[in-house]
Amino acid sequence: MKNLIISLSSTLGRLFLLVCMLAVSLSTLAEIAAKYDYATATIDVGVDNDRIVPAQATTTFENQQAIVKFTLKTSDGTALLSPTALTIAYGDSNLSMSFPAETYDTNGDGVIYVAIPGNDSKKLTLTATVGSDIYTFTKSGVTSENGKYYAIGLKMKKKEL
Repeated sequence: MKNLIISLSSTLGRLFLLVCMLAVSLSTLAEIAAKYDYATATIDVGVDNDRIVPAQATTTFENQQAIVKFTLKTSDGTALLSPTALTIAYGDSNLSMSFPAETYDTNGDGVIYVAIPGNDSKKLTLTATVGSDIYTFTKSGVTSENGKYYAIGLKMKKKEL
């Protein structure tokens, strides 16, 4: 596992557990499944002889991100785009990634996978670097739900330099 963060905080007898695998660069579904996760759980606790004791034996972790498969195409839909770099802006958040060529050997041309936090009716902008060209896609009112999987085909517009 990489970049494991465990955060514990106690408030009035409730313990909040946060386990977060931080994503530096995502590219394949296998990489996301093997290396990155983000989930939370809440359990009731008590104190016994200066020890924190859980009130129940188990708890359920809930996913805090959605998995998205993007298939990137030119604006006319005739060619797949396999970027070496991609920035995803959604709401007030940005995620920048780079992709080695092997990404497309695994996924297929133009296909990338990312894990992003669920959001409600946010503006989504993707900016892709393909060779010396820049492509963009923007859509308002995009909603995604934590724990869900989405397969989205995008027609991206080439930016005139």
